[in-house]
Amino acid sequence: MRVSVVFICTAVFGLRLGREPENSGKGAAKDCGKAAKAFQKQQTKVLRLAKVVGKGKNAKQQAERAAERAEAAAEAAKEAAKVAEKVPGDDKVITGAASDATDAADEATTAQTDAETAVTDLDTKLSPLATAASSDPTSVEPSDIKAAEDEVDVALKAAAVADKKAAKAETAAKKANSVAVSANEEAAGAQQRVKKEGAAVVLNAERASELAGTAKTDADNAVTASETITEDGTSKESAAAKELATQVTAEGEKAKMKGDAAKTAGDDAKTAIDTATADGASPDEIAEAVTKIDEAKEATTAAKKQTERTHDFTKRLKQATKEAAKAEKSKEDYDTWLASHQDD
Repeated sequence: MRVSVVFICTAVFGLRLGREPENSGKGAAKDCGKAAKAFQKQQTKVLRLAKVVGKGKNAKQQAERAAERAEAAAEAAKEAAKVAEKVPGDDKVITGAASDATDAADEATTAQTDAETAVTDLDTKLSPLATAASSDPTSVEPSDIKAAEDEVDVALKAAAVADKKAAKAETAAKKANSVAVSANEEAAGAQQRVKKEGAAVVLNAERASELAGTAKTDADNAVTASETITEDGTSKESAAAKELATQVTAEGEKAKMKGDAAKTAGDDAKTAIDTATADGASPDEIAEAVTKIDEAKEATTAAKKQTERTHDFTKRLKQATKEAAKAEKSKEDYDTWLASHQDD
């Protein structure tokens, strides 16, 4: 379609010379200028048309790719949000990441829709121009070219927004997935620790309770045995043994009480551990199990200490009882009594 201005002017000039012999030079020159301007205007329009058609195709492709990316990013963000929302508990970091992923997915979906709409609108404007460009470009109105150029700009902007929102959704999805995975791994590790440590703590509490009960029984037996000697005794040794027996009785009661407390704490810990190690246990439930384990440890330690204290007082009472028996009985009766209490 490239025709030189010289060719047009030559043609016009020749035609004028053929029609108007007089002053044909001036008329031809004037017509040549008009023809040249008209030709340049048409050429500019044709070039502008070709440019908008080419640019429009690129813009359409960009918008389509951006829309596809935004759609994929939105789906990924939605799925990540679901994963994060399933994490038990209400950790602000996790809930925040889930919320951000949901919001980003919505924004990406909106941007996707806008980009797809821009593609449709651009196609509507561009298709007839593309057809005309290959058949009769001079027939296209400048206003149609301008409308297509505007739609190209709209499509490019929509593509840029869709890419931006897609990137935001992709980032939000990664974060939501990351915090969810970390939370689940942490919860799983905490569950394992609770399960492993908790089992030992529960057993220790049960054992401490049993030993405390045994200490109570030993104390009671020692008091009973002492009373057979000191009940009617008049010696200072019997008086001392009686006083010590009262203390032993009290220590035995404390041992029983602390042993029962250890057993109760152990049972509570077991219940909490079972809940915390079940599938879907929340961080709060795991934390509760840790608390109950600590309480069981403390109760167990208290029971053990009281058991040792009770054993100590019981041992002292047995010795005091021997001294009272020696003071209250004859040597022969004491020797007989002592022989029967060697295990004490």
